[in-house]
Amino acid sequence: MADMNSSYRARLKRLLRTALALCFCTFSGNAENASSDRQIYRVQAGENADDLARRFFGDSACLNELLNYNSLSDKSSIHEGAMLIVPGKERQNALTIIAEAAEAMEHATAAMAEHYAAAEVTRAIALLDGAAEQRGLAAYDKAAALASLALVRANEARSIADRLAPEQQEGVVSSAFGIVELSHDAGESWIAAKQADPLPVGSQLRTKAASRAEVTLRDGSIIQVRDMSIFSIDSFSFDPRNGKRQSALQVLMGTILGNIERKENEASTFNVKSGDATLGIRGTEFRIGADQEATARLSVLHGDVVMSANDSNLPLARDFGTFVVKDEQPKPPIPLLPPPVVTAPMETAFETAEQTIAFEWQPRYLPIGRWRRLLGVAGKPSASYRLEIATDEVFNRIVADVVTGAVFHRAGPFSPGEYYWRLSSIDGNGLEGPSTPPSTIRITRQQAVMIAATPEPVVRGAVWIIGPQHYLTVAANEDNTSVTAFEYSVDGRGYFPTDGRIFLRDDGTALLRVRGIAADGIPGFAAEQLVTQDSAPPNISIAASPLTADAIPGKRYAITIDAADEAGLDTIEYRIGDGAWRVYRGRLVISVRREAGSIHVSGKDTFGQAITEHATSDNRAITITCRARDVVGNIATKVLPLYAQ
Repeated sequence: MADMNSSYRARLKRLLRTALALCFCTFSGNAENASSDRQIYRVQAGENADDLARRFFGDSACLNELLNYNSLSDKSSIHEGAMLIVPGKERQNALTIIAEAAEAMEHATAAMAEHYAAAEVTRAIALLDGAAEQRGLAAYDKAAALASLALVRANEARSIADRLAPEQQEGVVSSAFGIVELSHDAGESWIAAKQADPLPVGSQLRTKAASRAEVTLRDGSIIQVRDMSIFSIDSFSFDPRNGKRQSALQVLMGTILGNIERKENEASTFNVKSGDATLGIRGTEFRIGADQEATARLSVLHGDVVMSANDSNLPLARDFGTFVVKDEQPKPPIPLLPPPVVTAPMETAFETAEQTIAFEWQPRYLPIGRWRRLLGVAGKPSASYRLEIATDEVFNRIVADVVTGAVFHRAGPFSPGEYYWRLSSIDGNGLEGPSTPPSTIRITRQQAVMIAATPEPVVRGAVWIIGPQHYLTVAANEDNTSVTAFEYSVDGRGYFPTDGRIFLRDDGTALLRVRGIAADGIPGFAAEQLVTQDSAPPNISIAASPLTADAIPGKRYAITIDAADEAGLDTIEYRIGDGAWRVYRGRLVISVRREAGSIHVSGKDTFGQAITEHATSDNRAITITCRARDVVGNIATKVLPLYAQ
């Protein structure tokens, strides 16, 4: 097809050029019967056939035509004194019709008729080639007849192309997030929509709560359909030959954000209907929506728009909006509120492990003079704000869409990943202004935890040894963390929640696992520790052996204390009566005697430390108490009476 196009276009150009040149060619010389239709010319001395063809027909290439018209076999027949007949009106008429047909083919080609009316174009080319051939044979009547038929075919081809080229074009669902549905029967039934689904003219698209869709039109325009909205393409035609588009869209409910390609053809139209309002769009970005009371609201973010409603046309420029109540005319242009000033998070690229994020902002006021001039007031804060959070920069895959009257909102929890967010202001009329430039938040997961024991445990290799006074704790090991709760498991018997303290119920060695739980409920990796709980006291014994009396008054004893513990001993202590506790340092030799109603004890240990105690007693005995403490704090005691003489 491409070869045919190029070849016939070349022939058309050649035919048109030749035909137009020959239409206006003139000749001069020794002509007879100058007033007649045909001309009789006598060849002069020094003239040759090529010169005469160029003179009479404008091109030496037309020599054969001159020979054929005079029924001559070759150019040697043209010599000095020979008589030649030069055609007149019959040739001019044929050339004119050939030129008209060639020009008609040029117009058909410009209309892309070879694509839309291939059969007519092929026939017109054949007829035009036949006309050129007959003209070369000087059969001007046949050439004119064939050229007339070619003219009819070329005009028909152009007419067909003009009728078929502006095709009705369907849209494409370029993005669908959440619950997005299509209807091909005016809303009687709905099917799920997915990315790349066609949206034919007359079909409807609707979004449910927390859902969004994006529709791409044939000319590259993009329509974003917000949640709880219904949108349709009533008509959309596009002529690829000249970029002319004719479109009519409709917002039956909810809100759309349009980003319309600037038109290439001034005759193009792009209309959007919402409620009573119809927008005439030039290349622009806008929001339009209709509520249940059929009030249409328009915000122009870029470019310009003409809103038509109830026999009134209202032009709107960038950063202006208006609204139309049912059966009323549009309100005068209203300046859109600028986006608020963000105070937290301040960074345009914010990275954190926190899975709930605090957003804070302050209203930004329009200049006082501008408000006074336009509205007669000195500045006006927003009635509310819209916070949008999405996983894509064009806000199709929406995560949160919050409208609030406050200047603070905590959003989340967010799973790890990158998010985009922006803020806009909404005035008391419900007109939403431009948004802040998209900022990013990157959520990273930090759920590593650590196990600790209080007080410090005894460490034996990879095992912690703890006593009943110990308790175990679990904590995140990062200040900036995703962890909002903890769980623990003992010997693989399942995980249980904990407030951060863990108490083991049974003695013995156990494998303890702890892990952090993020705000979205996903657990992190578990930390492990072998822990031996020992609540058994040491084994302790005390023995007192009487010694033979000597010069020292009173009854003498050799005291021996012995203790053992699996976990290990910390200290062995003793005390006599209610006296102070002393560290046992080995075998004691003491004397116990009774004097004046009191019992006195004296002696030394194996290190030579003196022991002196006395107690008032009506009895003949005093006790010696020993206690042993193991390394994890378990204590055992034993009491032994000592008798005086």
